[in-house]
Amino acid sequence: MAERVVLLVEDSTTDALIVKHALRDHFKVEHVRTPREARERLEASRYAAVVTDYRLPEMSGMELLSWMTSRGIAAPVIVISGHGDERVATEALKAGAYDYVVKSEETLSSLSVAVLQAIRRHEVEHRAHILQQIVENASDTILTLRMDGAVLTSNRAVQAMFGYEPADVVGGPASRLFVDAPGAEGTAQMLQA
Repeated sequence: MAERVVLLVEDSTTDALIVKHALRDHFKVEHVRTPREARERLEASRYAAVVTDYRLPEMSGMELLSWMTSRGIAAPVIVISGHGDERVATEALKAGAYDYVVKSEETLSSLSVAVLQAIRRHEVEHRAHILQQIVENASDTILTLRMDGAVLTSNRAVQAMFGYEPADVVGGPASRLFVDAPGAEGTAQMLQA
């Protein structure tokens, strides 16, 4: 397996050493001190994750996260801060950070677990997005159904095949799609069983 590289954006040399130590068993860590350096690295290379301090010179970790989002840089971001602030944690998570970790000996010792979880979640979300695109753009109608036969999701092909908009199908019984189709009685009975 290729070595996973984490970009650490931290202006404190002491805190950077602590974070590097916490991540050493699972990751190679590239450390930069400023958001400007981080932007240059992120434009030139791919990273498994980004760990950024909340307070940085020039711009905050939140502004760096926003910049990454605007550039389509897809790497999970973990925001770290020297102060446990629920408001900041909420702000970070709402902005798209995968986690918020307070810089303390206890929490930083488990930082590698937080980074591993963020990477795994990011990979799952990426795969789910790809599968969603495949289903949405398939030329065949694809439906997901509840146990009672109600349609949970429908792709766009339902319109070409049955003449219904996908939004009009969701929530209704799948059996209604087959009312006029050849062999509809058997299909409708199967969907109701």
